[in-house]
Amino acid sequence: GGVGEIEWTKGWDKYMFLNSTQEKELLKILPGVKTKVLPPCTDLTNFFEARPKFKEPIHIIRHSSQGDTKFSKDFKEEVDKILSINNDIHISMMPGPSFIESDTRFFKWTRNAIPIYNFLEIGNLFWYSLPLGYMDQGPRVVLEAMAAELPILADNWGGVVDRITPECGWLCDKKEQMVEIIKNVTLEELEKKGKVARERAIQEFIPERWIQEILC
Repeated sequence: GGVGEIEWTKGWDKYMFLNSTQEKELLKILPGVKTKVLPPCTDLTNFFEARPKFKEPIHIIRHSSQGDTKFSKDFKEEVDKILSINNDIHISMMPGPSFIESDTRFFKWTRNAIPIYNFLEIGNLFWYSLPLGYMDQGPRVVLEAMAAELPILADNWGGVVDRITPECGWLCDKKEQMVEIIKNVTLEELEKKGKVARERAIQEFIPERWIQEILC
């Protein structure tokens, strides 16, 4: 918004952000100010106990707390393209988009039907496809999935760019890339990236760092 331009937002000791995109925008306005980028302040304790199964079939998973907001109007086409890769792929969402019906391979759970960390154990790949141009600043759900030992497949923009490395997932410029990755990925690769994702979550996604940065 107007941070850095509105008078009372100038001259702060430090400006803290959830992602580097926001940070860069401020530095254009206030070059040289002290900044820090940190992941969302999230307790991941229960997620570190999750044990996903890296066995056939590939089971894509996603959870969300914002209803249809983060699903594009073309999301059904994205789902259909992925399910058409082969008959073994499954997708589970909690909850899923209201405009797609559940079936034997695309299953929608009722919101909070089970604890999220238990839900994530059902899958072996976390798919975070957003509407084009939608800027998710955190996002917390990606932190939770990584802590649950899941590799991430996501768009190459927003806060997820600061969370995902090539060793623990994929960032895609186009939706078609996501389909190709799922078509060619192996369960061994998913498991390897999932382990790195959890390790990154343990090392980097520490809520107490917010306290340290505010106090220092």
